[in-house]
Amino acid sequence: MGETEGKDGYFITKEEFFQKEWIAKTNYSGNFYGITHKEIEPLKRSHMVYVIDWDGFIYMKTLALHKYSQNVQ
Repeated sequence: MGETEGKDGYFITKEEFFQKEWIAKTNYSGNFYGITHKEIEPLKRSHMVYVIDWDGFIYMKTLALHKYSQNVQ
C-alpha cells in the first residue's frame, strides 16, 4: 500500500494490539488503529491534535478544556 513502518504507523499483530494500553483506539474496515499515552506525550507540547475517531475527538476536547480551565484559575 505504500505505507512505511515507523513513519505511517506501526504494523503489529492483533494479539500485540490487544496487549497495549491505548489512549484511543478504533476498528475501521477490519483494521485496528490506536495511539498510546507514550505516543501522545509529544503532541501535548505542540499545537497539533491527533484524532482517530469521534470518541477520540470528544476525549481530546474534554482533556483540552480541563487543561485550559486549570490554567485560567
